[in-house]
Amino acid sequence: MEIVLSRDLEELLASEVESGRYLNAGEVVRDALRLFKRWSEARERELDTVRRELQVGIDELERGEYTEYDEETLPQLLEKIKARGLERLATERPDAVGD
Repeated sequence: MEIVLSRDLEELLASEVESGRYLNAGEVVRDALRLFKRWSEARERELDTVRRELQVGIDELERGEYTEYDEETLPQLLEKIKARGLERLATERPDAVGD
């Protein structure tokens, strides 16, 4: 197998070997691929969660379980969202309220 790396990646690989953390370039690549595999698996789990949540929303829409907003009611919704956000912010970061 032949792999072509950019100059930056070649320098990074050489730097890791020179640092003594790895004995050779192969170890660096194997470690990087293991990390990539973990990241890829975590990303897929996150996407599965989003897909499930989207399906819940689609199902609710199909059952008519939603609220429509218009020019009159939308400002009320926005105020509720803002108030909840400020409450949450006050809980998480009391010093940030009023910024």
